[in-house]
Amino acid sequence: MTVRYFRLPLLFSLCAALAYAADPAPVAPADLAKDLGSPNYRARESATKALWKMGEKARPALEAAAKGTNAEAATRAQSILDKFDWGILPDTPPELMEKITAFRGGVYREQVEVVFDLLKRPEAMPILRALLSKEFANVPENPGFDSRRAMFEQLNVELRRTVPGLIRAGKFDRAEELLALQTLGQRLQSVEAGHLDYATFVVARGRGKEAIAALEADRKAGKASAAMPLMFLYRAVGDTKKARTILDILATEDPVGFALTHEGFQLETGDWAALCDQPLQDPNSANGLKAYRLRLAGKTKEANEVLEEAKTAAPGEGGGLRIDENAMALLLNERPDDGIERLKSVRSAPHVLADLLVARLEFQKAMDVIAAGLKEKVEPENPLDDEVVVSAQTKMLYSLKRGRILAQLGKRDAASQVFSALNEDFKSFTSFHVTQAVKAEVRSGFYDLAAELVGRMQAEQEKNDLRNLRGGYGSQEPFEILFDNDADAAKFWWHVMKIKDAKADPAARMREVRDLLIGKLPKDKAEAWLNFAEGTTAPDPRSVEGFQRATGLAAGWRIVQQPKKAIEALAVVADAWTEKSSNDAESWIGDLGTRSWVFGVDEKFRLWVDLGDLLMDQKDYAEAAKRYEQGWKRYPDNPVPLYLAGVATAKAGNAEEAKKIREASFLVALGNARTRGRFLEELISRGAPHADLKIARDSARQCTWSNEQNVGNVWNQIGRASIILKDYATAVEANRRAIYYVLRTQGVAYVEGTAYLNVPVLLRSLTARQLLAEGKVAEAMEAARASLVIMPTHTEVVLSMVPELDKLKKTKEADELFNLVWKPFTKIATDNPECGWARYQAAWAAAGCQRELPKALEYAKKAVETEPTNRSFRECLAEVQFRMGDRDPAVKLATALVAEEPRNWHYQRQLER
Repeated sequence: MTVRYFRLPLLFSLCAALAYAADPAPVAPADLAKDLGSPNYRARESATKALWKMGEKARPALEAAAKGTNAEAATRAQSILDKFDWGILPDTPPELMEKITAFRGGVYREQVEVVFDLLKRPEAMPILRALLSKEFANVPENPGFDSRRAMFEQLNVELRRTVPGLIRAGKFDRAEELLALQTLGQRLQSVEAGHLDYATFVVARGRGKEAIAALEADRKAGKASAAMPLMFLYRAVGDTKKARTILDILATEDPVGFALTHEGFQLETGDWAALCDQPLQDPNSANGLKAYRLRLAGKTKEANEVLEEAKTAAPGEGGGLRIDENAMALLLNERPDDGIERLKSVRSAPHVLADLLVARLEFQKAMDVIAAGLKEKVEPENPLDDEVVVSAQTKMLYSLKRGRILAQLGKRDAASQVFSALNEDFKSFTSFHVTQAVKAEVRSGFYDLAAELVGRMQAEQEKNDLRNLRGGYGSQEPFEILFDNDADAAKFWWHVMKIKDAKADPAARMREVRDLLIGKLPKDKAEAWLNFAEGTTAPDPRSVEGFQRATGLAAGWRIVQQPKKAIEALAVVADAWTEKSSNDAESWIGDLGTRSWVFGVDEKFRLWVDLGDLLMDQKDYAEAAKRYEQGWKRYPDNPVPLYLAGVATAKAGNAEEAKKIREASFLVALGNARTRGRFLEELISRGAPHADLKIARDSARQCTWSNEQNVGNVWNQIGRASIILKDYATAVEANRRAIYYVLRTQGVAYVEGTAYLNVPVLLRSLTARQLLAEGKVAEAMEAARASLVIMPTHTEVVLSMVPELDKLKKTKEADELFNLVWKPFTKIATDNPECGWARYQAAWAAAGCQRELPKALEYAKKAVETEPTNRSFRECLAEVQFRMGDRDPAVKLATALVAEEPRNWHYQRQLER
């Protein structure tokens, strides 16, 4: 025992000495690089292996050796650098070496396969970054194919499907690592979306400064790929000066490739003076865009000169059925009188002209224009030079507007005769005319006539082997106008009833479809239809028809108050159509999904949203959360179902998890402005908390700065949200950008003709509201009066300002503003005893302003009497009753409206209020 005890210090000393000897001081890369050219073979080999093992930290020394005069050292150094550049290290597994070899084979298809395989392997990121930094193979059969651009386009689509899942799982570092791959894609004319995705996500994480520092280092090292993502990052953190410096360099090197980016940046920073000097690049309205830029740059004199030229310019290509480009220029530059006169003189878009005159309450002028148009001759084969002629289709538009105005003024029998006559001539209608006709008939309360027209036209489409009746110019389709949220369900029931009786009159068949979906059919008959439909052969649940079948059955079971069967119908498809389905979500845009035209977003996610909503109604919150999230997994870059999963999770009692889901929902859309716009619309319609609305608004604003397709509708939603948040400065900016988009983007037109007046007037009224919020009452009143002079039907400014004026004890001003809408509508109501529309408008204004309530009640009741099924009229009556303290009948009406339209969140909020 004693001997062993005394030997322990010696043993410890020996172990320490051995440990020290086994771990010699590391050799510096520069010293090792000197041995690459050593006369001693073993020294050269040892140095080569050691430098390769060191990895990137040895690069400076290797680069110096590669440029040196020693040929052996230069060759060995370059060989190691080549391996680094391909991501090859001593510990690279054999299977990854095979991937690198396949990529180096120079076949584009195989390169794509390698990249997408390596995306799934976190350990392969150095190799993947190395490969994406290389050039891609050419495609011999397609000489003009840009393989690098194509690769990063595919990569962007894939990352938008995979990264959201990582965000949801809280794997933010891995998500950022993958998105950072997009920073390697910059070549002039590269894809912007990937850079925007990366910048948006990194800045949202609070890591903008770190990312900028890394890219600045790359840029100083001579990496050209760093410039474009760096520009996006600087913009995202608000350093517009540095962002502009980089963009100016890129735009100088490639003016064409960066033209839209440069224009978007100038819009973003409000540099209207610079925009005035930019070429127009085939805009929707050349004079309109030119004048708009000049006006916002403060060059009023030059702008007016352009608009004076527009008044007398020759008709442009947009005449006829579409609004003349110079009329558009005048209207959107706040010259309404000149714009209307222009429309009259060039006989452009009579449907728009009539809408504008009615919006100004100039009914007689509208009828005079229509009467003159109907008297004009239809195009003869050989017209005389002095003959005024129009097409037969243009005459149809005049007639449609005549019917609509007659209905508005309460002359319903005369209006019905006009519409019935037009319906008989339905085969002469184009899809555009069908859309206009259905819209006029629906808004006039002639739903049966509209259903008959849609039925006849759909049958005609099917004879020509066309699937569904489409709207004109890529906008609303007739099914959407007639059935609203149940448009896809209506398509299903149309085909079910055709199976039952193919020889049935198409007009009668569509009427029955509508009766079923509005709950007008007796319950036993509706259930008989449902039982028959369930017995028909079910298509593949993942197909278009499968989606329509699910929504159709669910709508029917909901109508007959069997929610469990409605849930079952949707669940069947939800379970079959998982995120691993072979049907790619993006491939369906345009094929299905009512309103997909608005944002360019696939609307089939609504199947899971409807399913979750039904479960929420049943108070099965945990299952609702599961179904919402199931839909999100199918459409992972769409925040709507994920956000709703968070709402349901909170109601299920799991507040911590709900918070995680909610936070993830604001990130998963990345830099996709269109998807963020759709999300914002959903939050607005559902009455989301202002805090959530602000986050969604700001993130959409961050991503919406270029002029990509559908971005005008995103700006519209940013404007709507800003009004709710009382951020009038941002609302003004958003509406200006929306107008710019219309003037700038070829082929874009407003769905509603009144928008050519309403949108510019909205800018004036928002200015009035901002002035009032600042306490500048006199200036606010002046701006409000100016807006109502242009468009007396713009009641929003009155409904928003009168209550605020009352709070400020400015009763005189409040009364004046109220009377600016009350008196014109009461005059129309007096002159037209059966006019429900004017009475509705007057009553709604009175309720919102807490004035003339007894008369408003009389008006609202009369309006409902003229059109008992008109939901807007009935909502107005409930509102007046509520304001007068008569709550029981108000609640009864509101309850009925919610039952008829359970997915109308506005009606639900009104009932709760």
